[in-house]
Amino acid sequence: PAGAQPIRHHYMPFARQESTSITGELRRDLPVPSLARRPYHFACRANSLREKEPGKLPVEFGLAVENFTPASKRPSVERILAYADAAESLGYRSLWVWDHLFLGNRRPFPFLESMSTLAALATRTSTVTLGTGVLVLPLRNPVVLAKVAATVDLLSGGRLALGVAAGWYEREFQACGVPFTARGRLFERNLEVLDRLWREPEVSGAWDELDLRGVVMLPPPAS
Repeated sequence: PAGAQPIRHHYMPFARQESTSITGELRRDLPVPSLARRPYHFACRANSLREKEPGKLPVEFGLAVENFTPASKRPSVERILAYADAAESLGYRSLWVWDHLFLGNRRPFPFLESMSTLAALATRTSTVTLGTGVLVLPLRNPVVLAKVAATVDLLSGGRLALGVAAGWYEREFQACGVPFTARGRLFERNLEVLDRLWREPEVSGAWDELDLRGVVMLPPPAS
């Protein structure tokens, strides 16, 4: 559209869609930060991300950070934080981390733990949503995760978006002693425990090996 400004964008398949009034074209000549020079970056043009028209929803753009890399590289905390600074200054609305404990064997991918990475980003940013895309919920003790996630949410001022999934990499489940075939049931169990610990003033109940007796988890998440 006439007068539109280019917006640098990294397409993420799980990104929240809020608009249809947008066109995109592949561009590799944009002056993007060095950390973002990848073939899957392209530019989109839109009149305004903030405008809302009847029957149309705005789009929010987010970026994945490099908390994991190819086998030939190592994740760099300094580069991730610099990337986050640049993304926020350019107007991106969210930053997302990948979640695996390990991935691959012959050429394994190095990973920084997802929630720890978000805690670091929380202290370096002020406006962007910070999300997991997505966290493998059955691998996590839900009581510990409830505390960790609430802390990250408080550190960020209520900007945490905790995306969760049942997982697919069987070797991770074997290493953690979590039955792979039970991951669907454990996903639902862990989600229930998280929700109750965050919302209820006191939680009592038994879920498999989890025995909660008058548990009060404070402080609750900010959002």
